[in-house]
Amino acid sequence: SQSRGERIAAGIHARVEELGFTVSQGLSHRRLPQEDEEELSLKQADQALYEAKRSGRNRTCIAPSQDTE
Repeated sequence: SQSRGERIAAGIHARVEELGFTVSQGLSHRRLPQEDEEELSLKQADQALYEAKRSGRNRTCIAPSQDTE
């Protein structure tokens, strides 16, 4: 099952494709976000973005989850 972020990313891909473009995206997520984790989440999303760019066009990569249950 896709996360909300993955569904949003898929929607962005579909919309951008209609315009004739491609998009690379990096996602990071947390179940229980905390203020002190914002910088870490952004860093992980940035790393995922660069992985998407290295993997080819029109991709979304997701940073590994650091959540503990």
